[in-house]
Amino acid sequence: MTEITRTENFWRKVFFAFVFSCIVILNYAIVTNSKPLLFFVIVSQIALILFFTFKKYFLEIFILSLFFTKVIYWPLRLYFVLIIAPFVIFFYLTYRKDEIFNQLKLPFYIKISSAFLIIAVFISGIFTPYSSLQTIYFSFIFLIFLFTGFVIFKSIKSFDQINKIFKAFIIGTFLAGITKIIAIINTGFLRALGSAEYFYMEFTPIALLIIFFLYYVSGYPDLKIILISIFLFLTMIADQSRFAWLGLILSLTYGIIISFILSPEIKIFIKKKFPVFVIVAIIAIGSLFAIGLDKIISTRISEVHFEFFQRTDLPEDQVVSNSLESRILIWITAYNTFLQHPLTGVGYFMFLEVSENYNVFPDFVYDLYIAKCDAHTTYFNFLVDTGLVGLSAFLIFSIIIYIISFKAIKISPKENKTISIILNVLIFHMLFNSIYSGSYNLVPSAFFFYCISASVVANYLLLKQKKTKTLIEENIKKIRENL
Repeated sequence: MTEITRTENFWRKVFFAFVFSCIVILNYAIVTNSKPLLFFVIVSQIALILFFTFKKYFLEIFILSLFFTKVIYWPLRLYFVLIIAPFVIFFYLTYRKDEIFNQLKLPFYIKISSAFLIIAVFISGIFTPYSSLQTIYFSFIFLIFLFTGFVIFKSIKSFDQINKIFKAFIIGTFLAGITKIIAIINTGFLRALGSAEYFYMEFTPIALLIIFFLYYVSGYPDLKIILISIFLFLTMIADQSRFAWLGLILSLTYGIIISFILSPEIKIFIKKKFPVFVIVAIIAIGSLFAIGLDKIISTRISEVHFEFFQRTDLPEDQVVSNSLESRILIWITAYNTFLQHPLTGVGYFMFLEVSENYNVFPDFVYDLYIAKCDAHTTYFNFLVDTGLVGLSAFLIFSIIIYIISFKAIKISPKENKTISIILNVLIFHMLFNSIYSGSYNLVPSAFFFYCISASVVANYLLLKQKKTKTLIEENIKKIRENL
């Protein structure tokens, strides 16, 4: 901790406690709950726990908060993580000069692309025909996404802290999986929702990717890790999300190819550990057959067809036979919305609020398949919500982050190669996943996307520092040898 007086430290803590109290009171005031007193007591207890543990564990607390995705108040998109995030931001503003934060400077192109993205979102909120306090508020939520990412960036002083983020995410996914199993037992419904609800479909492949490259590729997994990975794999199958399966397979393939090309050490290691991979795969596949989940895979794959809206055996009140057809209905409505507002869109988060105004289908079709849905791809969400300006800004930002993650692998020494590969694979996965999923606009997943983006930038800068330090030490050594 830097040198500060006791008085200064005391008042910083008072200010910190005051800000958090304001956040708690504000959320209590806006939440309409049948038992508001109970809600207030729960939040107060969480506040007390956070106050005494936040300084040491704020990264882990933030990551774990992503897995409680029950919306507290939908009109304000108030998720639990959206309560924690301002706490993280004010924590940084209060303690930013302490040694718990690094002195790294954001690269110029990251500053410019981030500013462009923020401006594009606020322009969409101000110049939309539906401009209101709500559209401005939604724009501020996006600002919180990026500001929280910046705090994560400033929090990473070593590669171990990136590992902490990975491990906290694995733990969070595992705990959310346990709540899902409990829900399945209670309801008898295989796709029952746990604490992470539908976001579990997005989080499980990411956790499996981290586990595979962090433990299987770069070390020898113990029994605990093997059991966790099999558990997450089985719960992902139970979710019956074909897109999650596809995303995991493609990202694993991509990561293995990148490892073989850019890391000779990992290439040799994978060859040596191939029998381990085969054994784990056999156990996982055997588990599928043992509990009957193999039938889910075969059934879901057999449902894939490209003869859209040609089924004649559907009930009169049903016009789609699979999720892809319902997506097409949403995409057509979203495209019509985009045609009306091509440059700046209808405002961030606003498509699902105003899509009825651009509906071209019968009312019953709209009510069944389109109402209160986002555009169901991250890119399409940006297009209809923020227009061509916003989509361009998001693509520029995302491409820059991917390029940085790729460069980091190239400059990584052997001991840091794994972290760089994982970050690159996760960015690849989320950008690919964004083609068919709109969740990276929504609060929990969006927070994680910008958290990983921040980790990519911090990892790259730490590697450059390490490389510079190594070169200096080598030059000094050469000079001493020549003397």
